[in-house]
Amino acid sequence: MTTLRGSGARRPMYTVFKRHHMFLGLLLPLTLFAVLSLAPSLATGVLSLWNYSTARMGAETGTVNYFVGFDNYIRIFTASAGDTWASLGRTFMYSGTVVFFQNFIALILAILLNNKLIKGRNIFRAIIFMPVVLGVVVVVVTMRIFFNPINGPVAQFLALLGTRSDFFGNPNVAFPLIILVHIWQYVGFSLIVYLAALQNVPSELTEAAEIDGAGSFRVFTKITFPLVYPAIITMSIYTLMNTLGQIQHILLFTGGRSDTATIGIHMFVNAFGDPSGSGTTPPRGQGYAAAFSMVMFVIVLITVLGTRFILKKGEQSTE
Repeated sequence: MTTLRGSGARRPMYTVFKRHHMFLGLLLPLTLFAVLSLAPSLATGVLSLWNYSTARMGAETGTVNYFVGFDNYIRIFTASAGDTWASLGRTFMYSGTVVFFQNFIALILAILLNNKLIKGRNIFRAIIFMPVVLGVVVVVVTMRIFFNPINGPVAQFLALLGTRSDFFGNPNVAFPLIILVHIWQYVGFSLIVYLAALQNVPSELTEAAEIDGAGSFRVFTKITFPLVYPAIITMSIYTLMNTLGQIQHILLFTGGRSDTATIGIHMFVNAFGDPSGSGTTPPRGQGYAAAFSMVMFVIVLITVLGTRFILKKGEQSTE
């Protein structure tokens, strides 16, 4: 039996796949992106224009849902302007401190642990990276035990010095302490990235510079740092994006109390109420929280793009 071959014959399936395999390969990722990311983002934008909240009517619970336009956005910067600007200031303080110190400490550690003269450097790398894989909940529970104001190790040490602190219950201590824990947990991730960048620096360049009489500091500033700078840009932007929307550490440590509420916590509380369940801060509705999330999206976008522009300018100056 012969198969007709010509313009009228049906094209074999493998030929179709061969010609369009690139588009078929992108079909599943694009579908997942549309369903899991794009659609919820668009739905959040629509929800921000509505007053959608849960209301209790006697023993029953119902929903309130009606169109309010841009009223939710106006309320953010009028009715709750004080809380909004205060939480926004803490957000930038949190992000800026973490971005700078986490990357600075990680780069210093990477330079030290990239030195072949240090014995057991792989063990030190594993120890520093370990908090990254533990997870936020494990780290928070461990630190709450460690900083227990009654019988924790730090409290007992402070008692020997004749002083005490409530730690996460103290507004003057809680926020810096949460930042410190965040840096401690994720500095290992930045360390691994910088180690990879340092190991990609050609040894021929550094050896040639040393032969020409360049000292260690000059070799680092003129050769190593410019080659590692792209990794610094990547990690700075990555850390910035993660910390601007940070709620996990603050939510688990203080629930936003003790003057620790960032913009993410403020959004969470407005959507679901006080995380402690005390009812002292009732939710203002999912529509109001959705508007808050859209404002937060714009803030993150502008901040990240601005930071990227500044860092790119710095990269051009190092070339």
